[in-house]
Amino acid sequence: MSASSVLGYAWVFPDLDDRRELAATLGANPALSLIFGPARDLLTADGFNAWRAGGLGAFFAALMAIFIVVRNSRADEDSGQAELLASGVMGRQTRLAAALIMATLASIVLGIVSWLITVACGGGWLSSLALSATFTASGLIFAGVAGIAAQIGSDARTANSIAVATLGIAYIVRGYFGASEASAWTAWLTPFGWLEQVRPATGNNPWPLLPALALAIVPAAVALVLHARRDFGLGMIAPRRGPARGGWVAGVWGLAVRINQDPRHQPAVARPQRHRHQPRLVRPGLGHPGHAGPDRRRVRRLPPSRRHLT
Repeated sequence: MSASSVLGYAWVFPDLDDRRELAATLGANPALSLIFGPARDLLTADGFNAWRAGGLGAFFAALMAIFIVVRNSRADEDSGQAELLASGVMGRQTRLAAALIMATLASIVLGIVSWLITVACGGGWLSSLALSATFTASGLIFAGVAGIAAQIGSDARTANSIAVATLGIAYIVRGYFGASEASAWTAWLTPFGWLEQVRPATGNNPWPLLPALALAIVPAAVALVLHARRDFGLGMIAPRRGPARGGWVAGVWGLAVRINQDPRHQPAVARPQRHRHQPRLVRPGLGHPGHAGPDRRRVRRLPPSRRHLT
């Protein structure tokens, strides 16, 4: 996304008049500010790249970190792979720590690759570095959030839902404050607002990255503490219980309707079929018990003195 923004900007908007028209059109659109953030500089390729790829790039980096942490921590407990790993020589918090390390490395690699590709496509090295650093910081922050969600949820699906919902709320709140032109202090209410204060291509201020890194460490530490106190295979929030009564199926007529309903609405049951190379359990010619096959009729015609030999 970052590289395509730099390449496409010079091709679509080659003249200064076109860029000024772009800045006047997009800068006055609050809907685009809700999605992409405020447009501070649309007269340069780096400024356009920071506006178009900054918010969405940070969002997808956070989404990547969430899926990495939950997949390599909570999902292993649901599949039973965690029990196999726990049978070896490893600490209680090793799996979660390894998942956080994987998300950290993935976020760092994402930032480095994005920076190198953007510079190779014509972006400024300092502006591209500041923008790529926001991607890495976003992944680090929500890796810790995913670690906490993995301890709260009763399974991997619930953990993913909690972490992604937190990510979506933070992104929407940031967009609302940016589109409504709220006070400047409201930008510090969400992690995405912190990352916007870096202002790639216009300010290149690295200081907002320091509280973002601190925010990344705190959730990870909290997740490790919760993991040490959580029962294996369970979450801090107990799963919802099923209904106390069977409802309309518990009655005679309801059960009859349920049994005799349209087969298309019932789950398909696969019948076991014998493979063509699978040996038979009954010798050919003897037939099944109670069936008079050719050999059985031949046995009946033998003399009584020789039947026991057969």
